Amino acid sequence: MPEEVFPISDTPKDTDHVAIKELLEKNLKWSQIIYEQNRKINSKILWMNITSWVRVLVILAPLVAGILFLPALYKKFQERYGFLLPASAPPAAQQAPLSVEEMLKILSLTDAQRAQLRGMLK
Repeated sequence: MPEEVFPISDTPKDTDHVAIKELLEKNLKWSQIIYEQNRKINSKILWMNITSWVRVLVILAPLVAGILFLPALYKKFQERYGFLLPASAPPAAQQAPLSVEEMLKILSLTDAQRAQLRGMLK
């Protein structure tokens, strides 16, 4: 019968217990090191997720605010300055284009400023 390469003994030796105990202690130390690394990694991943959501909110908040508030602001702009843009005025309110004199009357300018503008336009 061939000799066994790794003899198996039924009776455990003290050296076997010591070796197993050392291996268990090393395993425990490595497990603790890996656990600490995993805690740090999980913390970093959590903060990365939080900052990514903050970035999304920083981008989406102005877009949503624009969608909600721009129509009202555009309507007010249209009411105030719609006469300057006759193509964008409603069909019932379309008038003949304003003359330079009428525009100068609308602008809040002094007489000297109006005279200066008339000189530049001629």
